[in-house]
Amino acid sequence: MSDLFARRTGPASRLARRWFRGRFQLLQARRYNQPDLARVEGIALQITPGVFHPEFFFATALFLRVLARRPLAPGTRALDMGTGSGALAIALAKRGAGVTAIDINPLAIRCTAVNAQTHGVAHQVTACQGDLFAPVAGERFDLLTFNPPFYARTPRDMADRAWAAGEGCAVLWRFLAEARNHLLPGGEVLIGASTEAPFTRKLATAAGWRVRILGRRELVSERLFVFSLRPE
Repeated sequence: MSDLFARRTGPASRLARRWFRGRFQLLQARRYNQPDLARVEGIALQITPGVFHPEFFFATALFLRVLARRPLAPGTRALDMGTGSGALAIALAKRGAGVTAIDINPLAIRCTAVNAQTHGVAHQVTACQGDLFAPVAGERFDLLTFNPPFYARTPRDMADRAWAAGEGCAVLWRFLAEARNHLLPGGEVLIGASTEAPFTRKLATAAGWRVRILGRRELVSERLFVFSLRPE
């Protein structure tokens, strides 16, 4: 089981990483640095420069597939942490949830607000700028979603916060330490992970949580996951 979360280091994995980097530079880098349109799992999104582009990578699509399969009770209160373009928040709102979407990047908050308006769910999505749970102090939710940054390094700038989780992936562990205080009884946390992320193995056995894998996608270069966590 431990190998399930190990970073892929074989020749095929290294070659695939080089191929993805080359494809990005040749075909996608230009789009990343200008206003763009994306479509992920049928959701059309306007993407602002400086905001994570969910069409170029695979983690958002996997997370959306998991959400589409998950039962959602009427009146569900959801919080989407690190919302980026708002893809997860919009998917939840379209199924009737009231969603608070949080991001530390003000460009992401504006992007989410525009996309929620375009999809006709602006009345169900409240977009808030802030550091993790600071904008919702004292509030509790049925569902928390977080597709966190995967890399253990200090962000270079605001846009890089979508990739860099700080030394030791501190952002992810701060989120998890505070998450149970923002869950309603019976609530659940969904977190994206990858074999590229150094936190994945530890997250899979997080103390004080019942953890299971809800979604998984196999790529040559990495293995992606969506974990469900419930307090023990």
